[in-house]
Amino acid sequence: MPLPDVLKLSGKLAGYALILHLVTGANALLAHDRNDDDDCDSMRVKLTVFDPSISGHAEICFGHTGVSAEVRAAGLVPDDAYTVWFAYIDNPALCQTPGCGDSDWVGPNPPLVFGRLDSGVAHRRGVLSFAGSVRGLKLSPGSIVWLVMVGHGQANMTDYRLRARQLLTPQDPGLGAPGLGVPADHAVTAAKAIGIFQIPR
Repeated sequence: MPLPDVLKLSGKLAGYALILHLVTGANALLAHDRNDDDDCDSMRVKLTVFDPSISGHAEICFGHTGVSAEVRAAGLVPDDAYTVWFAYIDNPALCQTPGCGDSDWVGPNPPLVFGRLDSGVAHRRGVLSFAGSVRGLKLSPGSIVWLVMVGHGQANMTDYRLRARQLLTPQDPGLGAPGLGVPADHAVTAAKAIGIFQIPR
């Protein structure tokens, strides 16, 4: 599945995963509690995967100081590059399409905000952990957070400029060049998994 269909979560699999999570609870919430030591609310979910070889979980912790997030994944391709993107929908009712489609990712004032959380190259066991934090970020009651893991293929071993693009950008020129992707890369990327969180009201 090409990146524009998945990172924008307009593809059928991503939309279906969101509907399952919100309606049937198939992406079951594993934990939601108060962590007094970190002074934050913690939520943990199983990853919804688009590649059946992958498994893992995602977790967020949000409170007065900001938001931290973590994704742990197994079954990845050794030596492949992966990025994780933090997508935030403050008010899902403002999305033009159910589940927030392509048009909700772009435009002069889109309802969805996203940025890079972390990246890495899978080691020989195919296991990788991603983590990051955004200090000062606040999550509104009823808002939605997606942690989207994207695969970028084998990490380039000779061209470190291209390797940097694999690890620092979504490699999607349609989202904006040069910061989010350049045509020269001829990149083929695909979402591999997503963690979906609905912030309690």
